[in-house]
Amino acid sequence: MFRIVSILALGFLISPECSGQVRSTQVSPHEQHTTIDQSASTQPNNAPIDQSSSTKTDSNADRVQIEFEGLRALAKADVLRSFREERVALAEAKVPSQDDIDNASTVLKRLLQNRGHMDPTIYGTVVDGAKVVRFVIEEGPRYSFGIVSFEGKRISADELASPLRECLSNYSERTKSGYDRDVLDFCHRILLGFVRGRGYLQAKSVEPKISVSGMSVNVTIPIDEGPVYRLGEIKFEGAEAFSPVELAALCPIRRGEVADGEKIAKWLFEDVRAAYGEKGFIQYTAEPQPIFTSNSEDKDDNTVDFKVTIEEGKRFKVGSITFRGDTLSPKELNSMFLLRAGDFFNDQLFAESVRRVNNSGLFESVDRDKDSDFRTDDEGASVAIVLTLNRKAKLP
Repeated sequence: MFRIVSILALGFLISPECSGQVRSTQVSPHEQHTTIDQSASTQPNNAPIDQSSSTKTDSNADRVQIEFEGLRALAKADVLRSFREERVALAEAKVPSQDDIDNASTVLKRLLQNRGHMDPTIYGTVVDGAKVVRFVIEEGPRYSFGIVSFEGKRISADELASPLRECLSNYSERTKSGYDRDVLDFCHRILLGFVRGRGYLQAKSVEPKISVSGMSVNVTIPIDEGPVYRLGEIKFEGAEAFSPVELAALCPIRRGEVADGEKIAKWLFEDVRAAYGEKGFIQYTAEPQPIFTSNSEDKDDNTVDFKVTIEEGKRFKVGSITFRGDTLSPKELNSMFLLRAGDFFNDQLFAESVRRVNNSGLFESVDRDKDSDFRTDDEGASVAIVLTLNRKAKLP
């Protein structure tokens, strides 16, 4: 599906995919500390398949080959990519030193710990003087997610627990067999979005504290909320298709209300984008610049103004509408499709057209994203629409 481009320019504006968190209205003015015990819901699964065959970094015989024995929790390609990112010098045209091998072992150990294998044993060596480095790995058991706790100053820990718990539950297939740092980091970002959605637009991301207790990994998440901000003035630059009054009217937050970062992001990158898309501006982008004004005497009396720079791009017309697979008869096209060649492209009308095709009962279900292809001609400001259709077989 053709997507209208947007720019997420500011860290405190949360991507629309991160919205919809569970919220509570209770806010504590002082630091609180509570916990979520997840150990009871952690379930082991079967051991993963052994992937201990050797892997070469290059087919060139002059380059070092890397072999892994006992590596099950990680894909070897991911390990090698991490070696490159960490600048571990094992793929050079020379036999690596023991220091190089030890550095690689340290990287590999950290990767395994991020998957819950907290006590791996790794032995790396050069094999028989050849240009082969072999890592013999004992991953050890995978530790479970233990207790997740919070250290906040203004938002209660119970409130913080709710969106994090919801996020972790969405990835239960990955976490039920053990601790997973990637999932934790993602849910930590979701949690930060929740905090910024409460008006703490300058809330800082603080590294979670990890500790091991028994066979569990406990996590403490510090939250530095900072002050609450209320919405001030919004100024626009570059907007011609809509007036500043029209754009501001789409914003669900009024001047003086708490500046919810999630709602502001949805307004700019969904609602305003959709409005432009209905007029054929499919290359709309917006870049908001915040201007913070703080009140040193009252932490709840702070203002954020916005200067929003909009690039509308060209206004695109429909160049052609064609179908892959089956097609629509002229009668069907007139009744179902609301766009015609030569019309200004309108994303909402296209979505309604797809809905009508699905409601007709004549075709297999059409996914507006997967079954449509948009080919743009930037110079001519036109877009060719190609839709895949599969007619249902007629009953005898």
